[in-house]
Amino acid sequence: MKFTNEALAAYNKGVADGTITDTVTEIISILEHQEIVSYCSEHGTYSFDGNDIITVGNCNMYYYDIDLTGHTDAELSMFVFNTAEYYNLMIDLGLLQVTNRLRLDGIEYTVAQFDMLCRDYHADQQEREENA
Repeated sequence: MKFTNEALAAYNKGVADGTITDTVTEIISILEHQEIVSYCSEHGTYSFDGNDIITVGNCNMYYYDIDLTGHTDAELSMFVFNTAEYYNLMIDLGLLQVTNRLRLDGIEYTVAQFDMLCRDYHADQQEREENA
């Protein structure tokens, strides 16, 4: 995993003015355990969250540990389709890989939510094929 270009620019600026003393790797490690990390000084404030991380190579993704079982059927589908790492994995490797990854990442969901995700996945796949 690495920073997005925008996050890396902010990181470099923060290191240059002395506000940030951690490495990119250390910040990403912190973000695996909490939602946000911020650095403050008289020069400014720099904050990083899961949206500042992109996956490189083997799909090591941010660990979410979310229980969606109390939400509507569409919530799981919305979560997957609006989370770039999962959506890209779904497009590249298919729905089975996404559901395995969701399980590894601590995402809990119901059978009805999974059924909704399947329907949305097949509809999205058909739309992408028609637009290709």
